[in-house]
Amino acid sequence: VLLEIPGSFFVFWLILAFPSGRLDAAGRAVVAFAGAVLIVGCLPGIFLASSLTKAEPLARCDAACPANPLQIGDHPSLATLFGHVDALGHVIVYALILTVLATRFSRASRPRRRLLGPVYLFSTLLLVASGVYLIAVNLLDAAPGASAPAGFALTSASILFPFGFVAAIMLAYAYVGAALGAMVRELGVDPSVTGIERVVRQTLDDPRAQLAFWLPRARRYVDRHGRSVLLEEEHTSTWRSVEQTEGEATLAIVHDAALDEDPELIEAVGAETVLALENRRLQQDLLDSIAALSASRKRLAAVAAAERRKIERDLHDSAQQMLIAVRIQLELTRGQAEPESKLERQLERIGGDLDR
Repeated sequence: VLLEIPGSFFVFWLILAFPSGRLDAAGRAVVAFAGAVLIVGCLPGIFLASSLTKAEPLARCDAACPANPLQIGDHPSLATLFGHVDALGHVIVYALILTVLATRFSRASRPRRRLLGPVYLFSTLLLVASGVYLIAVNLLDAAPGASAPAGFALTSASILFPFGFVAAIMLAYAYVGAALGAMVRELGVDPSVTGIERVVRQTLDDPRAQLAFWLPRARRYVDRHGRSVLLEEEHTSTWRSVEQTEGEATLAIVHDAALDEDPELIEAVGAETVLALENRRLQQDLLDSIAALSASRKRLAAVAAAERRKIERDLHDSAQQMLIAVRIQLELTRGQAEPESKLERQLERIGGDLDR
C-alpha cells in the first residue's frame, strides 16, 4: 500500500516527462499539486484508518482487510473524510494531466504527434479509468458489484499502459521503413536538389525541414539557393550533420526538434539524401560530358567547314585565276600557229584538257 504512493508519482512523472525525461513548468506544477494531495489527504488517511487497502480493484480486501500498523488515532469518520479528499485530489490531478497532454498534443508538430500519440492514448485510458473508479468507489461508495465494470476497465487500462511506450517504438521503426521506401521511389522521379529537399520534408513529415550544404572554402553552410544558413539550436528546430569527409561535414539537415527522439530516421534519411545527391552529381557529370562531346563535335565540324571554305577561296582566288591566265596564254599561242597545222590541233587538244 505504501509503495503505491511512489508508484503513482512515477507514473505521473513518466507521462508528463515523456519523451525527454524532463518535466516542464506545467509538469512540475502538476507533480507539486499531487504532492500537496498526498500531504493533505493521503497521509492523514493512512494514520487515521483502522485498515489499509489499495485502490486497485484486484487488491481490494473490503471486510477482510488486515489491521493498519500505522494507525495513530481511531477516527473512522475523519479517516473517511481524508479518504474522500485524497480521491477528489487524485481526480483533479488526473484532469490536470489530461489537460496538459491535450494542450501539448494540439500544439505539437506532426513528427512530435507521431511520437506522442501512442503513449498519450494509453495514458488517457489509464487516467480516465482511474478517475472513474475512484469516483465510483471512494466518492459514491459504490458496492463491489456496481463498481466491477469500472474496476475491470481500470485493470485493463493498467495492463495496456506500458504497451503505449512499446507501440511508440514499434510505430517509429515501422514509419522509418515505410518512409524510406517511399523516399527511394520519390527520388527516382525527381532527382533535382529541389525535389530531394521536398522528399526529405515528406519523409520526415516536417514541412520546415531544410538541406544545408557545407562550402569548405567559405567555411559556411548555404541552402539550395546559395544563401547562408545559420545552424543554431532552437526550441522548435535543430540540425544534424549527415556525412563526414576528412573530419568535416558536407551536409546538414535542419529539422523539427521532436525528431531528435528518432535518430534512426534522421540518419537513414541523411544517408539516402547523400546517395541521391551523389547520383545527381554523377548524372550531371555525365550530362556535362555528353554536352562537352557534342560541343567538341560541333567545333570540329565548324573547323572542317571553315577549312573547306578556305580551300574554296584559295582555289578561286589563286589556282583558278592562274588556270584562266594559262588558258588565255594558250589561246594567244594557238593564234600564232598556222591554221589547220599539227601544232594548232595539238594546242586545241591541250586547251580542251585545260578546260576540263
